[in-house]
Amino acid sequence: MRDFEKSIKIDYRDVDRFSDIRFDSLLQMLGTVSMYHTVGIGFEPDYMDGLGLMWVLRQWKVRLEETRYYARDLRFKTFAVFDKGVCSYRYYSILDDTDKIIGTAVAQWLVIDLEKRRMARIPESIAEVYIGKDKSLTKDQSAIVESIDTESLRRRRDVSWTSEKVIEVRFGEIDPNGHVNNVKYVEWAMETLKTPLDESFLVENHPLELTIVYKKEKMPLGHVVSKACLTGQDSYHEIFDEDGTLLSIIEMTWRQRELQ
Repeated sequence: MRDFEKSIKIDYRDVDRFSDIRFDSLLQMLGTVSMYHTVGIGFEPDYMDGLGLMWVLRQWKVRLEETRYYARDLRFKTFAVFDKGVCSYRYYSILDDTDKIIGTAVAQWLVIDLEKRRMARIPESIAEVYIGKDKSLTKDQSAIVESIDTESLRRRRDVSWTSEKVIEVRFGEIDPNGHVNNVKYVEWAMETLKTPLDESFLVENHPLELTIVYKKEKMPLGHVVSKACLTGQDSYHEIFDEDGTLLSIIEMTWRQRELQ
């Protein structure tokens, strides 16, 4: 199976005040690479609409080894694996300009029947175009698949929340699908780890691992309630709609920054 590959230069908008890659920007880059792959194999951006179907993002798992790449090129390689016609796993490897792998990721996608509003099987004709004639994984692809656990993140019980914040949904956070863009949930989770007078944890630490499960879309207007449980270098988050509906579950692993 052949990879799709695209290089992206890390822009000023993609890094935080310490020049570390922003995780929300990284997710946006991964999504951009997917879009270029889809268009590159001959699909129009709205190709699923004609079939009465829609791709729905279920989960991200992302891990970085290094984070300071401002103004440098990163290469993103991606390929898709289809699991029994029920879901698709899109895998990524991220390489720096010395060809060192500095990150891996996987996104789990489901298909929804727009009329019935329930899960549907992925059409074989769609899967065949993504996979191509050679369905076997290369050695490097197999290594990536084996290195990432795709088991769904489960909601924790009896969580002792260390912080909670009400966050207004902004107009610019709504994407063309009519709901909040999926990368915004990462911002909401991180924002809960600071207060108006104390941002020391975010100053001193940067996330290296992220798992996020999407339970329900956030529609325009209103607000969300973002809750966090911080334990050492690990944080667990749940984000709710204003009516108490669970929207997302997030886990992050952090590393202390090398501040100069």
